[in-house]
Amino acid sequence: MTINLTREDFEQAIKSGASVFEGNTILDTGKPSGRYYRFIRVPLANGEHKVDALYGQRFYGIWENKPVTFNQEIRFLCLVVDNAKTVNETCDFKTIFCRSSFTSDSVIEEMARKLFDEFRENVTEEDKKKILKGSYYDKIARQNAFCRIIKGYKNYRSPIDSIVDEIGNGSCFGLTSTNADELVVDYLANPTGWAERTMEKIEKANSGRSGRLYGITLAVVEELTEEYMRKYNSPNTQEIMFRLLVELAKQYKTVRLVLNINGKTAEVKYPVKGMMNSDILYGGGFSTCNITPRSEENRIEEFIANNDSQLEDNRRIPIKYIPEVYYGNKLIWKNPNFANT
Repeated sequence: MTINLTREDFEQAIKSGASVFEGNTILDTGKPSGRYYRFIRVPLANGEHKVDALYGQRFYGIWENKPVTFNQEIRFLCLVVDNAKTVNETCDFKTIFCRSSFTSDSVIEEMARKLFDEFRENVTEEDKKKILKGSYYDKIARQNAFCRIIKGYKNYRSPIDSIVDEIGNGSCFGLTSTNADELVVDYLANPTGWAERTMEKIEKANSGRSGRLYGITLAVVEELTEEYMRKYNSPNTQEIMFRLLVELAKQYKTVRLVLNINGKTAEVKYPVKGMMNSDILYGGGFSTCNITPRSEENRIEEFIANNDSQLEDNRRIPIKYIPEVYYGNKLIWKNPNFANT
């Protein structure tokens, strides 16, 4: 008897709770896949939700010609929740019924978000003082905001990505006795209070160690990053002023900077890609190393040195000395904070 398995047949077998089922798999196109699969389900946990692991044996060919073998490799395919939802799907699973991978429903990012929220809720004022004692993390937060807003890297140094990595590599903030699989199954079976339980484990496992502090640091730095990001949308800040300049200039390869120091003026072509650096905002201004040719770079550095002897670094052009920016003869930006001093 020929046994064929379409995606619908597979889903029905999952819903039925069958522990073993098999057949010739049929692609979503309706064509035979040329492969025969045996599926084996193993119970893992039964709490608020039932969680099983689904494994599979893949044979090339069809059921009628399936060879008799006792040592065919059995591979993990996915987790099954409440005889319905499949999560943490492997590439093997995703290509059973279609030749290209479809979107996997992984729960680790969802877990990471819940754990991050828990870290945020557990941040104390003492934590903030300790973490922000020096300027290192403030600089990191400024860089994060710059890359997300100005460069458009929305997930740059995302704390969620960092926690996903922690869970995925099994270290999970010092929980060395707990692997990622245990965390995932615990979350799927008993999601209520999972973040709180995991936070308690982290606190207990990290007495005198740095695992908890790492998670708290992620929360503190993200809060500071969000503060800097808001400045790019707040009136009368240097951040929104610079954001407007970049938005107006990014359609061009080079622009013309007009410099005015104590009434003395100069002009120079500047590459727009050289503006994509947070040091312009927080490190003294536009770097002259982006100016070409070298003779032009030297000319501008000499101009700055001759007209502002108090400036420590003449290799940077402070924004306060740039009243206007042009593309050709077209004025594209006017510095609202320019002061001819």
